[in-house]
Amino acid sequence: MTDEPKTKSLEDLAKDLFHAKKAEEAAKKHRVHVEEAIAASVVIPDGKKSVTVEAGELKLTVKTGINYKADVDGLRNVDVPDDQRPLKFSPASWGFDAAAYEALLEKHPETATKLAAFVTATPAKVSVTLKV
Repeated sequence: MTDEPKTKSLEDLAKDLFHAKKAEEAAKKHRVHVEEAIAASVVIPDGKKSVTVEAGELKLTVKTGINYKADVDGLRNVDVPDDQRPLKFSPASWGFDAAAYEALLEKHPETATKLAAFVTATPAKVSVTLKV
């Protein structure tokens, strides 16, 4: 007899994988819930996108932001000055320039209003970094 462990069958490995994935899904759901609770507990000053706070011996960095999706073809056809169009040209195609759009929201709200029908803004996922 050898002291080597018995090799698991493919069926047993498949079951192990199934249970590991279920545990991973539950852990992710719990982690997201905890991150959202932390984000709700931490005040991020106006004008800032992140803040680092201490929680006992741990440090938490909470980041927030806005994600944008845009109808680039629609934006290209809106009657606004080219220098107020939140687009940038990539070598192969046009892409949405979120920083330019945010600048328009602040400096040229009338232009941003014309473009808004082609842009969808949603809250970005909250990011929490734990440092021990």
